[in-house]
Amino acid sequence: VIQSVVSSNIKIVNSSSTTAAKVYQTLQMGNRLNNLASIDKLEACSNQMSYMVTDSPTRFAKIGSSILNQPISLASVELIDIP
Repeated sequence: VIQSVVSSNIKIVNSSSTTAAKVYQTLQMGNRLNNLASIDKLEACSNQMSYMVTDSPTRFAKIGSSILNQPISLASVELIDIP
């Protein structure tokens, strides 16, 4: 919708997915990714995780799930306000 009212020289980006991709790339280049030994360990960890976000919990759960290749329960995501 926004793209239809701005100049074609301006590219609209989703900053959350752009940021996530850049963080992943930076961690990968620095060999800093957490490569767990098995998917069972990731599943065990994800059951204990809780997240605090300042934007859409639904969007965070969707994007985070795709990055972790594990579902993120919306119940584990809390919307907070930072004054």
